[in-house]
Amino acid sequence: MAKNMSHEALRRQRMMDLARMKLIERHTDEECAQSLQVSLRTVGYYKSDPDYLAIVEEAKKEWRTGAEFQVHELAKTALETMADLMKPETRSEHVRYEAAKAIGDWLGLGVKETETAHDDREELARLLKIQEERPLQITIFQQPVKPGGFLPDGLARVVEAEP
Repeated sequence: MAKNMSHEALRRQRMMDLARMKLIERHTDEECAQSLQVSLRTVGYYKSDPDYLAIVEEAKKEWRTGAEFQVHELAKTALETMADLMKPETRSEHVRYEAAKAIGDWLGLGVKETETAHDDREELARLLKIQEERPLQITIFQQPVKPGGFLPDGLARVVEAEP
């Protein structure tokens, strides 16, 4: 710190440094005293001084404003990401649906779960009936798998590539 700094300016600078060390860096009082080159008792005096308390409140207000700005920027980025996920190029319909749902929820437009629920009991009964009508078929492979994990010739499907 500059030697030509007034006593009051030096005191205020030390209080600002103390606030930073205590609130952001989470230093102990002993570490702060050593860093500021003052006694532990002086740190105690600073901490009880109304000027220090005002500096702490001012710093918290500035940090809160900075944090709000960062959160705003992060929310903007998140919204852009969700919008990208909703594009037709996204292969998964589920991903596009969840992205749309997340945006709707974020904007307070969410659809209640009960409004989207469907009673699929009839469809389940239909599928169970089809399964019951099919003969039980158990396939036991008696041929060893080919090297590389490929199926034996009689079981492998050949897919021809288009020229």
